[in-house]
Amino acid sequence: MQDFLRSQHDILNSSKITWDKSVIKTCLSLWSRSVKCYEQLRDSNIFKLPSGRQLRRYKSSVEQKPGVSNDVLRWMRNTAIQVNVPPSGYHGGLLHDEAKIQEDLVLNVKGERSELVGWIDTGSEAENLRIVKENKVSRKLATDVLQITFLGYTGFRFPIAHYPTDGVKASELYIIIWDLISQLQSWGFIVDFIMQDGGQQNREFTKLHFTGEPRKNHFMCDSLVNPDRKVYHYSAEKMRNHLAEEVLNEDMLQLMKSYQNSLINGDVLNSAIDLLQQTSKLITVSRDPRPVTDIHDARLNILNNALDWFNNWRNEIKQIKKTPKELEWMLPSIKCLDDVESMIVVFTRVCRIHITEFKGRGVYPSRFNSDLAENIFCQQRGLYNGNSTNPNYHVYCNTMNSVILGQTTKSRARKSNAGVLLLFIKTEHVEITLEPNKDETSKASISDNLFNLLNELDITIRKKAPEKKIYGYIYSGKEKVQIESYLSAVQNFTKMHEVKTICEIGFAGGHSATLFLLSTDSASYIGFDMWDQPVYENTAIEWVRQQFKNRRITLIKGGSTKTVPKFQGKCDIIHIDGAHHAPFPQMDMKNMARVASVNNLLLMDDCSKS
Repeated sequence: MQDFLRSQHDILNSSKITWDKSVIKTCLSLWSRSVKCYEQLRDSNIFKLPSGRQLRRYKSSVEQKPGVSNDVLRWMRNTAIQVNVPPSGYHGGLLHDEAKIQEDLVLNVKGERSELVGWIDTGSEAENLRIVKENKVSRKLATDVLQITFLGYTGFRFPIAHYPTDGVKASELYIIIWDLISQLQSWGFIVDFIMQDGGQQNREFTKLHFTGEPRKNHFMCDSLVNPDRKVYHYSAEKMRNHLAEEVLNEDMLQLMKSYQNSLINGDVLNSAIDLLQQTSKLITVSRDPRPVTDIHDARLNILNNALDWFNNWRNEIKQIKKTPKELEWMLPSIKCLDDVESMIVVFTRVCRIHITEFKGRGVYPSRFNSDLAENIFCQQRGLYNGNSTNPNYHVYCNTMNSVILGQTTKSRARKSNAGVLLLFIKTEHVEITLEPNKDETSKASISDNLFNLLNELDITIRKKAPEKKIYGYIYSGKEKVQIESYLSAVQNFTKMHEVKTICEIGFAGGHSATLFLLSTDSASYIGFDMWDQPVYENTAIEWVRQQFKNRRITLIKGGSTKTVPKFQGKCDIIHIDGAHHAPFPQMDMKNMARVASVNNLLLMDDCSKS
């Protein structure tokens, strides 16, 4: 408010109007929601506000076009930073869905450039495959639009790409989705699951990832861009009018039980009531706004019990000797049963993975649905065309920024939360945000901003000693790669084994100690160090202990070849970073082997893959 009032004062007392960035953001939000209301407020002269024409220039600074745009990904990345999305929020999934658009071809003129908008465009690779398949070069008008949205575990969500199609094919979807996953990873966003409806091409897309039936592999496939991770295929149908819920939820269950009690022969409804008991549990859990923060959460057991019931039903019917046509009438469709299994299996597995990777963070069941996609389509229809009229693709592109800008943090529980928080406007009055460098891109994928802590540690110890006398993080070009390798190794190890004690030869500046303590929950730390640089080592250990007050941190001073053999204890994570010349590395490894736990992780400085 102070910035707004100050800008109003400056405008009234100046012949040249220069709008503050915060004013532009707020006005963009109001104007994107309702042009008429904004113009009415502006014409009232209560405040001096930018014109709609000027706001349109700002809104169009990020061009919406088919495919992946670095400008959109930059917008998404910096919005996440601006709203302080925690590291767990950079992990999530992709939601994709299609909607009908009008077949229309529009000549779009921008400056000296003109182009026809409305053709099918699913990327150059998909286009080349289409040419090879049809043995001709042709263009068709798009009848549908494929919208893809990133959905994070914390509720952060952002529409990242759209494609004009005539009904996307499984092969095209395969190329599009994995290209997006790769692009997102380069900006620090990790995809753990793919959410889609039960369309036939979506089912074929899922099958492309498996040699057999997807359900035999628990709907889990290897990530093509990160071999250390898995990607899950999740089926989620829209329930916009709540009709499906109302005939399968707890209210219907109670109604059916009451109806059964009113009948003379109420036993005929036993099977229907059994079904409603399971479906009502599924709906109750899927609409629960409370996060699942524990792998032993009772709701996960409820889901698994419901899955067992459906599988037993499927197996029971298989044992009956009847014709295939008769058996079909005794079960829901196979596709429906597969969707139920996919929903339960993927959700429970994603919960376990996320809770293990981010202690204390949870997964919200109510967010696992495709309502978000329908929200975007409804806004696309409603902003300029009326809810009963589909836009053409040119209008869809022009409206997308309004959909994003029209949201605020208050509505992020349901819709897009990108909103006015950070728009990259390329004008002389508003600061231009440059593409993040490699270090900035990495921060989102490093737990709890590890690199920020390491930089803070470097600043602290640099005050005590010249850089040439300090050993550690920013003073060697290989360190960033090594730190990421260490972090990945520790995270993978902690998923399988409990870590009670971390042992390290070579404390030095405390950088690796910070990494190990940060990437584990309650493990104690024991460091063996010559302590020949007390000028900054005392500062470093004091800083580390201050950061991790609740952890047991022990330092054993002296040469490791003498102190380690005297050590009595077991080490789960071992890091050897002492003297690098022979015979000390070999001696340190031999001495540490004596105190290593049965299940241990050994890391050696300068030996990580690069």
